[in-house]
This record gives sequence, C-alpha cells and structure tokens, in this order.
Amino acid sequence: MKEEDLNDLIGEEESEVEDDSPPWEEESENEGSEVEDNAKPVSEEDKIIDLRKNKFSIFMDLLRILKDTCTDLALEKGKIQQLSDKRQCIFSIDTKSIMGNTNLLMSSVATKHDLLEIFRKQHVDMYLEINDSNYIFRDSISKLEFIKPMEEYMENKFMPDSHLNKKVIKKDLL
Repeated sequence: MKEEDLNDLIGEEESEVEDDSPPWEEESENEGSEVEDNAKPVSEEDKIIDLRKNKFSIFMDLLRILKDTCTDLALEKGKIQQLSDKRQCIFSIDTKSIMGNTNLLMSSVATKHDLLEIFRKQHVDMYLEINDSNYIFRDSISKLEFIKPMEEYMENKFMPDSHLNKKVIKKDLL
C-alpha cells in the first residue's frame, strides 16, 4: 500500500469521526437529561449529623448496651423507647444531645456495632448521613452504608409515651 493511500484512508476516517458524534455521547446526553427530569426532590428527612469523636464514642456505648438485649434499634425524635427482646426491661434513653431530633431504624444492632467499632478504634470524627432509603456512617476517608429496615419487620419498635406510661406504674419506681 502506498503512503498516499494510507493518508486518504486516515483523512476519510477523521472526517467521518468529526461529522458524526459517537453513539455513546448521544446516549449519555439523553440519559443526563432524563435523570435531571426524573430526579427525586431531596426529602426533609435527609440530614447529616456531625458525630465528633466523643459523641460517636457515646453512641457506640449505647449500641454496646443494646446489642446484647435488643435485636433492633428504633430512635424517634432523638429518643430510644423500646422493650428488650425478652420483654424484661424497658429502655428509655434521650439521645438528643448526640443525635438531635433524628429518626433512625437500625436492624441487627450487634452486627452494626461490631462493624462500626473499627471507626471508634481509629479515633476519628464521624458523620451520619440519613436519607429515605439508607444511612451512611463516614469519616474523611471511608464510609459504611446500611439499608434502612422496614419497621413492620423489626422486633424492637419505638414505644410511644402513652404505652410507656401504661407499662411503668409509678409506685413501681419507688
């Protein structure tokens, strides 16, 4: 093959590429516009909680207490109010100073405690990102993501104040 023939072929290929954009660019442009059009609005429940070293350590202590007696954790408006698995004790813990007015459902507390213990041992500041479908614990380098459980399948559920007051008789506290 002559050099002129090669130049002709290269020139033709270049002109074809310049005239027609690759099909993947067209698809990505279309997909991008579809994503923007169909994007879900950010929910009011989406939030990021700053868990500095000391707050994260206290949160881990709470999980450690619950992991041997409760399968799940139900945090509602910053409060934990639930029965243990064997219905022998009631937990009523106000975590607003750590978690704010947060709602959080966590299944398999023991497993999650063990996974998060790695972050505690590193003595790093943590952030908890909560959205509609999951929650993410992250530091400056890594993240650990959990899918939110469905409340109807949780063993330990949040106990409203009215139910708690029925369970606890004031004379029992004396």
